[in-house]
Amino acid sequence: MEQEKKTYFENWAERYKHDLTTDIMHFWMEHGWDRKHGGVYTCVDRDGSLMDTTKSVWFQGRFAFVCALQR
Repeated sequence: MEQEKKTYFENWAERYKHDLTTDIMHFWMEHGWDRKHGGVYTCVDRDGSLMDTTKSVWFQGRFAFVCALQR
């Protein structure tokens, strides 16, 4: 039973890592950068269009943390 739990969590961890590295990070790297002033926009629509020029400090830190994990 314990091995089944480990396999279950390993499978989900791999799935989340795949989604993060192939879909989520790609989207934000393409659409989220503020190329003029720096940082990452907080409010981007699903199609990549900018909804608001707001950039929260919390999001900047979280985005930097997630980028640092991608090796």
